Amino acid sequence: GNEEKYRSDRILDTCIQVAKNLVSQVRAGSILKGSFEVGFGRGREIPPIEIKLGEEDGNATAYIEGIIDRVDYLPGDRVKIIDYKTGNIEFKAEEARKGYLLQLMLYMEAAREKVKRPAGVFYYHIKEPLIDVTDGSAAKDLPQEIAKELRLEGVAVDDPEVVTSIAGDFMGASDVLPISRKKDGSFKKTKKLMSEEDFNDMENTVMQVVKGKVEDLLKGRVAVEPMVGHNNTNACVYCEYRPVCRFDKVFEGNKMIDPKV
Repeated sequence: GNEEKYRSDRILDTCIQVAKNLVSQVRAGSILKGSFEVGFGRGREIPPIEIKLGEEDGNATAYIEGIIDRVDYLPGDRVKIIDYKTGNIEFKAEEARKGYLLQLMLYMEAAREKVKRPAGVFYYHIKEPLIDVTDGSAAKDLPQEIAKELRLEGVAVDDPEVVTSIAGDFMGASDVLPISRKKDGSFKKTKKLMSEEDFNDMENTVMQVVKGKVEDLLKGRVAVEPMVGHNNTNACVYCEYRPVCRFDKVFEGNKMIDPKV
């Protein structure tokens, strides 16, 4: 009916807008090669992530495998990770360090193949851009405002060459990354930029967390301890097993973990 046609037309318009924006982002930067649906694992394009375990686990090796939505290879032997999302998830380094957001950092660990350097990890939100034009200011340059709504969400290495390879040359606010450049050429301080040293430290911390989770699985430690996430949502909200799960905060011992604490 007309209602379904309206919905399908709107979805199509959104897809076209998103596709055009993705092309603009690629053109802005200096991508040497972009790979899509990149598999990492045994017998795949990229080797698996190997987790070496200790004597109490028989000196075993665990292999983590998966598929990365997109890997961009940049100048300087650097890699950039992009994961496409339809929700509004936001990457926060402090949550990644505590084990809440592991996906992007695991992808980076695999894509680096132990020799490449990081450029950044990002979500790209596939959404219909909504622009506030009530005061008339946004209407002056609507295409640019739409581009800002579709910027990459994540963390980039705080290096001018890295930023330029991702977002190109710009002054003021970038249309590709959620950062701004000041008149003297430096970047405004933001959590969206991280020194390479801090980025590597975060990645190492995440891998230690992952190793701990692998060890817990091998020992049968599967405590029901969902995490409180971004905007105070939690892992239970979209869990398909809620009808049969026995977790309930009204019972003693049932608690949620807040990585921000």
